[in-house]
Amino acid sequence: MHQIDLKRAPLITDNRYHKSDERTILVESARLARGRIESLAKLYTTKYEAIVLAGGFGTVKNFTDFFTKGINARLLPDIAKVLKEALVQKKPIVGVCAAPLLLAMAVKEFGQTGQQITFGTRAQSMDFLNILNNWGVEHIEKPINQCHIDTKYRLVTATAYMYENASAAEVFSSIQAAIERLNNLLK
Repeated sequence: MHQIDLKRAPLITDNRYHKSDERTILVESARLARGRIESLAKLYTTKYEAIVLAGGFGTVKNFTDFFTKGINARLLPDIAKVLKEALVQKKPIVGVCAAPLLLAMAVKEFGQTGQQITFGTRAQSMDFLNILNNWGVEHIEKPINQCHIDTKYRLVTATAYMYENASAAEVFSSIQAAIERLNNLLK
């Protein structure tokens, strides 16, 4: 597993910022994964068959400046490098939950448009969808237990917790669908 090695953005708990905890994202990732985590700067896409981004709010918060720049957001350099290399090498990239936003940004920053992702329901994700539409991204709404595959860019996206009030079992089925599609792409 790999992660960026930067100071974390302030912790957000109950919509309040807390600056007392100074762990880096890399240290926090190792704590959560209970294992060895390498810096994302050390990830060489040629050594892997695919890239999988687990998603969640922290993915957008820690890998982009989306929450401060909105429509003008960019990926941070380490993740931009990895995703752009994977796109050039035509490797499958999986984005779950909020991570499809990063995939859309990567394709946009690569100077391309027309990518397709699933990013929750239209009703719940409208603010995001307006920006994605402006970037030339097509949102394909899928049921929670399905994923979407963009065959042009080899992007596999699943909604997970971006799907309204999804239960843990539904989130599992969403992620499972994405990983099964990834496995099919790798055969």
